[in-house]
Amino acid sequence: TPKPSSAASDVYKRQAEAAAIREAMRRANDDTMRYVAREIGWARKGKNGEDGADPGEVGWVSFMHHTARPTLQVRDGKTGITYLAEVPMSGDPPDHTHNGMFNLVATADGRIGSLDTKRLNDRVHEFGAYFQARLANELRKLGIHTAYDDKEQAVVITAIPQAAVDLFSKGRQQTERNAQAYAKRQGLEWEGLSAERKFGILSAAAVAERRSKGDGRTAVSYTHLTLPTKA
Repeated sequence: TPKPSSAASDVYKRQAEAAAIREAMRRANDDTMRYVAREIGWARKGKNGEDGADPGEVGWVSFMHHTARPTLQVRDGKTGITYLAEVPMSGDPPDHTHNGMFNLVATADGRIGSLDTKRLNDRVHEFGAYFQARLANELRKLGIHTAYDDKEQAVVITAIPQAAVDLFSKGRQQTERNAQAYAKRQGLEWEGLSAERKFGILSAAAVAERRSKGDGRTAVSYTHLTLPTKA
């Protein structure tokens, strides 16, 4: 779910307003999953579906979470592959939903088959766009003005200022700043470091930040931490 929607669900003073926004997210998610089910809910026939597929009924379970995984994007050097690093920090609070669809399709003639996953090819962005469109529609039903973000990929609530959205990314931003500051003090160029080296510094920075909050210190110290030496 886009962060402005998550921020809105947390900053509205009335519980009914927050509940209405989260209900809009739930409805948009359910509509999207029904669409996905229609598109890939086909039971394959023959080996690897070589004999085609028949449409059928599928099931899924949805879990709404209110905090993100404590992850950061890390690039290997300046131009290498970008990885997702999990670091020991508190997760930022964006609402989002995990959907698990069972790999079983029940056809009208009683046959049970596997999902025709080939129908997923090159459609992930389509399904994401469908969700954004449904979410915008549900929010507009509540009288909430919406727009698209700068990349025209996600729906945002125009009444939520960017400053409020940035506040919801405070934990990640602080960890990244601490890691980059450490690298600079060591005479290292952060952007040019290997992904492995960045992982180590980010992890150490997150631990140090949490410890500094625990004992009331305002400055972050890394002297007690062992960091990777490989550049």
